[in-house]
Amino acid sequence: QHIALAFGRRVYYEGKPSFPLLEHEVTHLRQQGFSYVGAVIWWLRWLFDKHYRYKVELEGYQIQYQAFRKLIRDKNIQNRYAVGLAEILSGPLYGNLGTFNAALQRITSYWH
Repeated sequence: QHIALAFGRRVYYEGKPSFPLLEHEVTHLRQQGFSYVGAVIWWLRWLFDKHYRYKVELEGYQIQYQAFRKLIRDKNIQNRYAVGLAEILSGPLYGNLGTFNAALQRITSYWH
């Protein structure tokens, strides 16, 4: 698993991130307004407002899942990927903010 972080106009990462992961992080750059001031505000809200954190991460995972679906057409692989994303979103990394089933449903029902 790769680590990536969006701040202002840049994505910082360790290793070689996948295209879907970069799409997730670019979503956060957009949420931050592609600005450093916007990034500071975004990160403060992310750290201290759990509902905001869930909302922005959910959008990131929705975009990430859609990017993955464009690359991999096998439905079984897509489902396993979605399960992995839902486990992360509903798990301790983000403060156990929601249930696994809710995260999975929200990630996979997004269409843009």
